[in-house]
Amino acid sequence: MLLARRARLVESARSVRRGIEEIDDQEIGQEMEEDAQSSATAYVLRELGEAQQREVGLIDDALRRMEAGTYGVCVDCGNPISEARLRALPFATRDAGCQARAEADEKMLEERPSL
Repeated sequence: MLLARRARLVESARSVRRGIEEIDDQEIGQEMEEDAQSSATAYVLRELGEAQQREVGLIDDALRRMEAGTYGVCVDCGNPISEARLRALPFATRDAGCQARAEADEKMLEERPSL
């Protein structure tokens, strides 16, 4: 499942790159309004490409954990990650409880005022 998802993401990322190249080629000589629309579209495509690259990295990490025999084990508490969670998020590194705590901690840090 991870390998199939990875292959789809890589192909999609290639398609996004081709789309960005096409937009960049079209921007030469366009009017200002059309240029702004093309720039917005290229931005969205770049963000999509970056998200796909991050997911490919997460999948690669999961594949390495499989090879190491640690796939499906929570990195925080060492308990097994539920099969349902792994089906929904095959590159999960934490069980649901530890993930919820990590997200709550992260949210608390974001809300903390800084100097």
